[in-house]
Amino acid sequence: MQMKNYASAKQEDRPGFLVKELYEPTIKKELSSWLSFLVSERPEIPSWSKIREEFKSLVEKALPQLDTALSHFGMNDEDRKKMTDGLEKYAKNVAMTKFREESGRAKSHLINKLSKHLEYADDSSPQNPETALPDLVSDCVELLAVLAVARWEEGDEDDDVLTTLKAAVDGQESALEDLDSTAWEKVRPSNTLITPSKCSQLIKELGEEKAKISTRMMEPFQASKTNAQRKVTRMMAYHHQTAPLKVQPSKTVVTHITSTEMMKGVMVEVRKNVNCTIEGINSRTQVFIKNNPFRTGAVLALLIAVWGVIYSRSTHHMLE
Repeated sequence: MQMKNYASAKQEDRPGFLVKELYEPTIKKELSSWLSFLVSERPEIPSWSKIREEFKSLVEKALPQLDTALSHFGMNDEDRKKMTDGLEKYAKNVAMTKFREESGRAKSHLINKLSKHLEYADDSSPQNPETALPDLVSDCVELLAVLAVARWEEGDEDDDVLTTLKAAVDGQESALEDLDSTAWEKVRPSNTLITPSKCSQLIKELGEEKAKISTRMMEPFQASKTNAQRKVTRMMAYHHQTAPLKVQPSKTVVTHITSTEMMKGVMVEVRKNVNCTIEGINSRTQVFIKNNPFRTGAVLALLIAVWGVIYSRSTHHMLE
């Protein structure tokens, strides 16, 4: 606020100056930042009931502060209420205007939503597009339903926009016909931010972007899967060379394997070989085992420890 202008203003003009120069710019900035984050950065898709709740919370923080500030000017209750009501109306207009602007950027928001959550760290596994993309497309459709129609009043939510959009994405003919229109059923024209026909176009563009992203994702995913399969093949070949009994490689296609999972497999093989060794001992030794359980236990513990060290080192060497 320009303090010189405030100080030079007449006493009766200062309340209005306070609202125009301090409260309105502050609340405009807060609402604009909040709505931008809401549609472009927040991971979960906000419902309109949640939007109304958060809007009310933001505005209600400013109104009591303004009322208290106005009371220092000796204003009566009625005049103070007029000014706080005016600030509330101003906030509503700011929010509606800003949300309409964000709806105009729907395509950008949808594509960002589709691609942003597919990013992964360098040390993590690439995602399978066949399993990752459907959920992300569903999130995009929910966001489009939020952006398409303003629902600032509770009674405005009785519409079928989301249901129609989901059906259109699934290729249902009736839903596609419903989108071939300039008006939504059960929606007032003043609440329409994106027409059905425009939504139909956005869904088509979303599908094209999905195909591009799927192609980009598939290459690193297939490379990761192939690399994992090679590691398993090397490990199984090593088992053939070192195990006293033939161990048949699993025919299961391994798509992802970690060193922890491989060590579990090694310990299973250790237990199998120890059991096979015990079964092959002659009857005289079996009598010895029966009569000397504690000595036998110590020997078996030592065998397991030795097997564990050998396989741990060899597996670590292969993974390197």
